[in-house]
Amino acid sequence: MQLAFYQGRKRLTNRLIADLTGGPFSHVEIILHRYPNGWALCLSSSMMDGGVRIKLINVSTANWVVLTVDIGIYETDAWEWFYQHSGAKYDYPGALRYRIKFLKQNPAKKYCSEVVSEVLQLPKSNHPNGLFNDLQRFAA
Repeated sequence: MQLAFYQGRKRLTNRLIADLTGGPFSHVEIILHRYPNGWALCLSSSMMDGGVRIKLINVSTANWVVLTVDIGIYETDAWEWFYQHSGAKYDYPGALRYRIKFLKQNPAKKYCSEVVSEVLQLPKSNHPNGLFNDLQRFAA
């Protein structure tokens, strides 16, 4: 399975998330299908899009780092997860709880790295930088 980690710093929220979590990344996507022209059909939860969604993204730009992981989870598993959670709202407090510990996570809402953690069946969710570091052992 391929994941795309966003390291662009154009928006203030991207800079804040990356800086507060100690790395270059502020967002992560699951690549469901990659096209030869650099575009990919991606699954995540996005602040800009309001929550869980599937979107076409050009992951071949310098703003994206694509990581291939061999973890025994496949695109069909990601589609199944999407069918169960499509339309879930973005979890702002959950995304901030790495720095503001008392914030509660709403199980009905999702943030980007939480989506990836759930699809990959990881024991805990993480911010994009922690997730990238944790997945290095599965890099193919």
